[in-house]
Amino acid sequence: MKKNDNEQGYSRRAFLETSIIGGAGIALGLGAVTILEGSTKDTVRLLTASGEIVEVDRRFLPPATGKQVSNKVLKDWMEQHK
Repeated sequence: MKKNDNEQGYSRRAFLETSIIGGAGIALGLGAVTILEGSTKDTVRLLTASGEIVEVDRRFLPPATGKQVSNKVLKDWMEQHK
């Protein structure tokens, strides 16, 4: 008489080994994606109100609304507001 829990010849040990290896593979894959995303950050340099230049990740900025300012206009504005 054959046991019901092992009808297809696939043991618990083989099942656990496969599960552990698969789980480790998924964890390594997710870790690699996180590392790759961190190295390809898209940053923007911004001027603060106190005159410091800071780098901010582009995904934290709201979408642009309005016209762009040229460097000349920005420099003129900075000279007027010293």
